[in-house]
Amino acid sequence: MDVFVDENGCWKIRGESTGLDYEKVLIEYLGIIHPLFCQAKEISEFDYLQTLLGIRSMEDAGWNPFKSTTRPSC
Repeated sequence: MDVFVDENGCWKIRGESTGLDYEKVLIEYLGIIHPLFCQAKEISEFDYLQTLLGIRSMEDAGWNPFKSTTRPSC
């Protein structure tokens, strides 16, 4: 199975199908997520790469840096 973007910007699967239901959902989710990643890359390539690589910062046991960045400020 090979997943690619065609000339119209649509995600497609090339090759033999695995017969699994997730193929349809994968194409749907890629269509949703891909534009978001493209937009994020345009805004900050450095932050975009950190997202793809899963860069971690300093953290202590039981502390989640992602949750602390998404928590609303008082």
